[in-house]
Amino acid sequence: MSHREPWMKNFVSQCVASITDPTYRRRLEGELADHLEELAANLEQSDLSPDEARERALEEMGDPKELREAYRQAWLRHSQSLRSVLQTMTAGWCWMAGGYVLTMFLLGLAGFRYDSGAYPIQGHPGRLFVYGGLLFLIPFFTGALRLSRGFPTSRHRVKLVTAGLLAGWLAEKGAVMVLSGWIYGIPFWRCSELLARVHGGGDPTAPWFTPVYILGTLAGSLLLGILFGQKKTAVEVPRL
Repeated sequence: MSHREPWMKNFVSQCVASITDPTYRRRLEGELADHLEELAANLEQSDLSPDEARERALEEMGDPKELREAYRQAWLRHSQSLRSVLQTMTAGWCWMAGGYVLTMFLLGLAGFRYDSGAYPIQGHPGRLFVYGGLLFLIPFFTGALRLSRGFPTSRHRVKLVTAGLLAGWLAEKGAVMVLSGWIYGIPFWRCSELLARVHGGGDPTAPWFTPVYILGTLAGSLLLGILFGQKKTAVEVPRL
């Protein structure tokens, strides 16, 4: 990408240094890089050497410290719009889903499998605890981090981060139950029977998926929402 050009990299980095939302930051980096590239090309056509044109382009852009503050204010206004809230929620859910799949894959590579591998988890409470704990902590920690970076100053930050995590929690539990209901032929509304079949029996779909796991991850989601919702970022300002 053009914003990785050495001659503009430092300038662009200074301009976006106060922005913690990775999506907004990448977009702004691209826009700045494109503008600098176009400005330098135009200046080069006016009989300046490539190095002179690049230096003049940076000068005409202005003081990066002033631009950084202007871009920060624009980002803070943008972050409080409904569209931005929905985008941040979606990004957080994607991070959680990706983290969930990646964690399952890595645990499988490490030998944690249902009834085979180096560390079979079925019938081993300690391994089930580790498996279920990692399957919650890694995806939801990354999701909480992404959500908190997308809501830098809102006075509802704790509520927004917690709501995003709870939605992810509900989606994960619902997905396991719906998929298991389809596999076993048990209707979703027969929840107690389905749940017992999910983590029990001879061929459970999710042996860690016990009532303790469900309630524990619910409490964990609430705790992460509070912790990350209150965590200060590099751009923390008085809440609006």
